[in-house]
Amino acid sequence: MEGRFALKNILSRAVRAIARRLPQADTDRPAALQVWLDTFEDVFAVPPTASHIERLSWLSQAGPLTPPRRYRRVLAAFDQQDLHSSMSVRWGPEDVRLREVAGVSLYLDDADLSVAQVIAAGAYEPHLIKFFQLFLREGMKVVDAGANVGLYTMISARAVGPRGRVWSFEPNSENCRFIVASAAANGFENIELFPVALGSERGFVYFTSAIGSNGGMQELAKNNALDPSCRIVPQLRLDDIAIPNLDFMKMDVEGAEALLMQGAEHTLERCRPVIVSEFSDEMLRRISGRDGSRFLQFFADRGFDCFVFDKETHELKPVSDPQAFAREFAGTVRIEDLLLCPAEKVGTLPVGNK
Repeated sequence: MEGRFALKNILSRAVRAIARRLPQADTDRPAALQVWLDTFEDVFAVPPTASHIERLSWLSQAGPLTPPRRYRRVLAAFDQQDLHSSMSVRWGPEDVRLREVAGVSLYLDDADLSVAQVIAAGAYEPHLIKFFQLFLREGMKVVDAGANVGLYTMISARAVGPRGRVWSFEPNSENCRFIVASAAANGFENIELFPVALGSERGFVYFTSAIGSNGGMQELAKNNALDPSCRIVPQLRLDDIAIPNLDFMKMDVEGAEALLMQGAEHTLERCRPVIVSEFSDEMLRRISGRDGSRFLQFFADRGFDCFVFDKETHELKPVSDPQAFAREFAGTVRIEDLLLCPAEKVGTLPVGNK
């Protein structure tokens, strides 16, 4: 569950590497590039910087595109939490492809370089995909909070089968379209989609897109309905859903994890699910208004053991001192994936991941 900072760094490195290999003597390139420079100014109402031009040079290699498709590519390639735009262009059938990924069919956006194309390349979070495939069983009940384009919703729906159920929560309506389309392509009828955010109270939140299909709540200090990138989306508490039984939960909500848990206390107490969560002290402070130490203490107080995924070996490593672990993140943008498991259920974890 890579955060937007990590995604921006990965995408920037990839763009620079490809740009260095572009033919400099191509006489068609300046005219083709100018179209993309003009598109950038139309979309964001500011001239592109040198780093923006580098990325636009790479995008221009896609060849001639209709204006709507070109606008979509520019919108998807830059972080809209830094560059603000009042423009949005919805995807159509010509923009997506049905791919086979991790045993499921998934509709993916050609313009989404940060998530969809990484999934298509088979390079997206293999440590988590492995865990899902090893841990989930027929009949389990699963929550996917921050479902994005639906990869883990589909993997879960396949694993738990018709006797199981998946509750999928995603506030970005364009991502919800992918989830609905992919569920139909797989023939899954055990998914219940909620096009909402999950948080500490019922109401609404300020939501902005980031890069590609990524997005999240606006920073607490920047909640501003006049921001052209802002969308108002409905918010529920997980406790409001009254899920009768819950075995497993994945949450990747870009720093809102602490708020989500605040609205899920009764569900956690009643169901004691195993939880996979993205963990970033920086994002928790910025979005939830609390640090990583407080977030991990919430689980320790409720008898949850903490593990961190080793992204190289795909193994789970126990975190013996969660507070010391959290202090390592202070002042950094480091992001890890954690497993938070009720102590009484540690024995149910797959042997290959412990």
